[in-house]
Amino acid sequence: MRRLKTRYKENQWVLFKKRDVFIYALLCFFLIVAIYYGYNSLNGSMIEVRINGSIHYRFSLEEDGIKKIETNGKKLMELLIDQGDAKIINSQCPLHLCERGSLKQSGVLVCVPQKVIITIANQNDPVQNSDGIDLITG
Repeated sequence: MRRLKTRYKENQWVLFKKRDVFIYALLCFFLIVAIYYGYNSLNGSMIEVRINGSIHYRFSLEEDGIKKIETNGKKLMELLIDQGDAKIINSQCPLHLCERGSLKQSGVLVCVPQKVIITIANQNDPVQNSDGIDLITG
């Protein structure tokens, strides 16, 4: 019994071992890298509006105002750009869930019934148009 008590006292002050320090350092490194890349992805200067998967509009974050988003002559929503942030207003979807957030807050605005995705993009990013074909075999 006395031997058990001395072993407990010897190991009492050991908080973590060498491999625990390595694991914690590795986790901190990955956390710092994730925060860095997440912050840099929100520093774009343009807004891309995709409707049905293709880019229809590109707006600058520096131009404040209300922009109308339309497709085939049908008004889908209005985009309010103010002080480097954007939010959806006057959407034609039934529940208006897309009007609750802002672009800087979430990084992306989505309106599912209208099939609209609004993201932040760098001005130098090329516009990628797709014809819907993923693979051609011959």
